[in-house]
Amino acid sequence: MSQFFVKCLKNIWPSLLLLVVIELACRMFVWNRFHGYQTNFHIQANSRWQDDQNLVWRNRPYYLEYDRSCQYNSIGMRCAAGEVDMPHKQLQEFRVFLLGGSAMAGVGSSRKGDWLKLTGVSGHGISQSIDGHLEAILQKAMPERTVKVFNSAVSGYTLPQSHLLAEQLMRWKPDFVISMDGVNEPVRLKEDESVLGKIRNRWRGHAVNNFPLNLARVLMRNSAFAYVVGEYTFFRTNMIMSHTDMAQDQETIDYWLKKNVDRRSSPSPNSDQKTAINAFVSQLKDYHYLLNENGIPHLLLIQPYLAESSADMMVDRERAVYHYFLSQENPELTTFISGVQASVKSDLNHLRCIKNAKSYLDQGEWNFLDHCHLTSQANSDIARGMAEYILGNVNDQKAPE
Repeated sequence: MSQFFVKCLKNIWPSLLLLVVIELACRMFVWNRFHGYQTNFHIQANSRWQDDQNLVWRNRPYYLEYDRSCQYNSIGMRCAAGEVDMPHKQLQEFRVFLLGGSAMAGVGSSRKGDWLKLTGVSGHGISQSIDGHLEAILQKAMPERTVKVFNSAVSGYTLPQSHLLAEQLMRWKPDFVISMDGVNEPVRLKEDESVLGKIRNRWRGHAVNNFPLNLARVLMRNSAFAYVVGEYTFFRTNMIMSHTDMAQDQETIDYWLKKNVDRRSSPSPNSDQKTAINAFVSQLKDYHYLLNENGIPHLLLIQPYLAESSADMMVDRERAVYHYFLSQENPELTTFISGVQASVKSDLNHLRCIKNAKSYLDQGEWNFLDHCHLTSQANSDIARGMAEYILGNVNDQKAPE
C-alpha cells in the first residue's frame, strides 16, 4: 500500500508543483494590479455588494471596478480609484451626498436583451455621471468653497434603503442630501407586508447568493489563480460592469426604429398596488421629516421612467430604445410610477423639496439608455437642475451657464 502511495505521489507531484507555481504567479499578478488601491483579491473575489443587517445589502468598501474607473471608499461611497479613505470635513468644504439606485450610481444600459446593442453605453465614469457633473457645476458657482459630491447610491436600492442609509451617513456632516428613487420598489404589497421584507426575499434569491456563483466566489477568495480565471470569465460574459463603451449594432437600431410596437395599456391600480403606492409616498414623507428634523437641506426626486416620455419628441436613437422598451414593458411598474406621480402631486405638492426628476430633462435630447438608466447628457441636465435647487436654497445664486 505504501508503495502505491509513493508511486502516486511521484506521478502527481509535477502537476502539484506546476499548480503552486501558477498560484504564486497569479498572486504576484493580482498584488501588482491592486497595489496602491488598498484592496486585494480576497475583497475583489466577492461581488460589488455585501450583506448588511439593516440595509439588506450595500456597496462593498474598497471594491475596485474591473476597469479601475472608480472604487468604493471605506464607507461604500463611489470615489476615484485609490481615494478610499473617507475624509473628515474641512472648514470651507461644502458636502453633497447623493443616494438612490443604479441610475444615480452611473450605471448604463441593461446587459440583458438588446439594450447594449442599441446604445453601446455600458456605464458612466464619475465625470459623466450625475455626481461628476454636479460637483463641477457647484464648484464653478461656489469658488470660495471646496465642493465635494459623494455618491452613496447603490444599484437596486429602494426608497426605504436610501432613507436608512441617509440616516447612517449623517455623522459625516452633509450640507445637502439628494435622493432619487422609484423604479426599484415592489409594485405590489399586501397590507401585512413591508418593502424591506420583500427586498430581503429578493436579495436572498439574487444570483450572487446562489449556486453556482456563491461557490465560484468561495474558490476565488481562496485562490488567486481561481480569481484571475473567474474575474476574466465574469467580465467576458458581461457579469462584471465596465464603463468602457461598446460598439452599437446598426442593424439592431434600424430594426427597432422601424418596428411598430403597440403600447400595452396600464390598468388602474388594484388594492395591492395601491398599498405599494401609499407605502412609497408615506416613506417619502418620513424621509423628508428625518432630514428636516436634522436641519439638512434636501431634494427628494422621483426617478425618471421611459414610459413617461413622448415618442413624438424623441430623437431616432431614443425612439429605437423606446420601441424596444415597449416590447419589454412591465405594465405594473408603469402603473406604480404613474400612481406615485399622481399621489405626490395631490398629497405632497406643497413640499418644494419633492420633485419629479423628469422635469429636469430636455425632451428633445437622447435621455434614456433603457427603461430607467440615463445618458450622460441626461445626467448633466439633472445635475444642473439639482445645482439650481441647491444654490437657490443655500445662497440664492444661479448655476453658471
